Amino acid sequence: MRSNVARGWTPLSTSRPQREDDTVTAHQEIREVARTLASHAPSDEFALADVIVEMRVRGSRYAESTIRTHVTSRMCANAPDHHAVVYRDFWCVDRGSGRYRLYLPGVDEN
Repeated sequence: MRSNVARGWTPLSTSRPQREDDTVTAHQEIREVARTLASHAPSDEFALADVIVEMRVRGSRYAESTIRTHVTSRMCANAPDHHAVVYRDFWCVDRGSGRYRLYLPGVDEN
C-alpha cells in the first residue's frame, strides 16, 4: 500500500483534542491523527510517515522526533518498553514498512 505522502496531501480533519488549559499533549494529538488516518484507510492501517505529514498540515507544535518516538515506542503495544510511561494505542503491523493500526484489546498480545 502506497503512503499518502507520495500522492500529495490534504488534511483529513482540523479538530484537535483539547485540555482545560487549551494545550494538547503529543499523545492526545497523535492518537487523534492516527484514529482519523485509520478510519479513512480500507485496511484500518496507517503509516508513520502519514502521521508526521498530517500533524505538520494541522500545524502541530511537536517535533518530528517526538512524533516518531511516540508512534514507534511509547504508544506501540508490541514495542520494547523503554519509557517510564507507555500507552497501548497502536499495534505495529510491519516495522519494515512503518505500518501501524489501532490496538485491539483482547486480540493483540505481546
